[in-house]
Amino acid sequence: MTLDRVPTADFATYRVDHPIRSVVAEDRAFRVVWDDGRVSLFHYVWLRDNCACETCIDPRTREQVFETDLIPDGIGPDQFAVCEDGALNVVWTGDGHTSLYHPGWLRTHCYSEQARNERGRRYDTWDSRLAGHLPSFAAGAVMADDRVLLEWLRALWRVGVAMVRDLPDEDGMVGRIAHRISFIRETNFGVLFDVRSEIEPNTNANTALELPPHTDLPTREVEPGFQLLHCRVNDAAGGRSILVDGFHLAEVLRREHPDDFAVLTAVPLDFCNTDWQSDYRCKTPAIRLNPDGSLDEIRFANF
Repeated sequence: MTLDRVPTADFATYRVDHPIRSVVAEDRAFRVVWDDGRVSLFHYVWLRDNCACETCIDPRTREQVFETDLIPDGIGPDQFAVCEDGALNVVWTGDGHTSLYHPGWLRTHCYSEQARNERGRRYDTWDSRLAGHLPSFAAGAVMADDRVLLEWLRALWRVGVAMVRDLPDEDGMVGRIAHRISFIRETNFGVLFDVRSEIEPNTNANTALELPPHTDLPTREVEPGFQLLHCRVNDAAGGRSILVDGFHLAEVLRREHPDDFAVLTAVPLDFCNTDWQSDYRCKTPAIRLNPDGSLDEIRFANF
């Protein structure tokens, strides 16, 4: 069997940039040393739970059919070896099950602190110096070229904001380009929402009032991941778009006023949005952190 035939627990393909140099069986885990000197610990329980053979993973759906609670107590390797193609082969004690692990998959899923930090969210915080350097992409290229689409998505992930220029002034265009990414999450404002002055508005966005910097829909359990705005016509005075990097502000606050930062990460605030027909509320801190202390979410809207 060659590496392209070694099963993995998903539909992805994995490169072998660093082959396994050696494997040592310790008390509860394998100590794997890679060709670049990095060391990974893979615990036996975790490996057995992640066996990707056709008995443990449905080959059609790549979803697990093996139940974790079936792992024998004190499981360990009865036999193990690195195959000629570089895969790790293990015969387990207890049930005699045989598992084969792709080295590229193992390296990608290493859960050491160093590996987890390297895989952490990579974003660039920014301030007013971003003006004039906002990532920008042609709408036609984003719609037609998957490579440009990928560049746009990477810019969104890294910077948090990017411009798509020359989008046709047509109904539904913002929805078409949004569907290049994924489905659109519907809210009480609908799937697509027109920002314009109305006689009987149900949100300040449908008035001529100035909206200060904010995050949208903080009243929802899950705020929007990405939000797309299509400026079609603006014949009124004013209406400048002000962009603020909440993560940058939070990091400055953490550095210069750590006690205030701690309050905003711990004290829940009441976010409410009421209408004649709906009432949405969410009680949560303005700044949410990941378990490792990194920033996960900013939730703030005075109105």
